Order: sequence, then structure tokens, then C-alpha cells
Amino acid sequence: AICPTSCCAMWGCAPLVDCLTSLPCKHIPCTPCDPNARNPLWFCAQPAGWAASFGQLHTVMALVKNGADPAELNLAGNNAYSDAGRERHG
Repeated sequence: AICPTSCCAMWGCAPLVDCLTSLPCKHIPCTPCDPNARNPLWFCAQPAGWAASFGQLHTVMALVKNGADPAELNLAGNNAYSDAGRERHG
């Protein structure tokens, strides 16, 4: 299953993503609160990449504020910057 944070990031639910990723459990890898959680079913993509792909700027900003690394590459060699550029959001 896909990480709920990734789903919320795709849909642009910035307030919910901000709330989830600001919780103390965000420091536990692979939890729904981890702003850098990876989706093993899709090239280990991260929520910031999904949000960037869908043009959800405010969600990307919330993720970065809470510790997401937009420059970190997924297994396909993309990051939030290249995802946004590929979809012409950059």
C-alpha cells in the first residue's frame, strides 16, 4: 500500500501533511509521519516528489519545513525538483 502521507501530498492536503509531519514520531523512519517516507512500490518515491509532480507547492513547502529533503533521489534517479520540471511545474 502507498504511504498515506504520499497520498495526501499528491492531493495537495497541505494542512494535513503539515500536521502529520510535524508530530514527534516523524523521526521514526517509514512511519506515516516521516516527511521522507519512501514508497517501495514506486521507485522508493517520497511525498515531496509526489507533491511536486502534481504541482502541490504548499504541500512541498510543508514537507520541507518539517524535514523533507527535496534534493534526495528516488530509485528512478528523480527528486522533487526533477519531478516538478518533468510535469512542467518548475
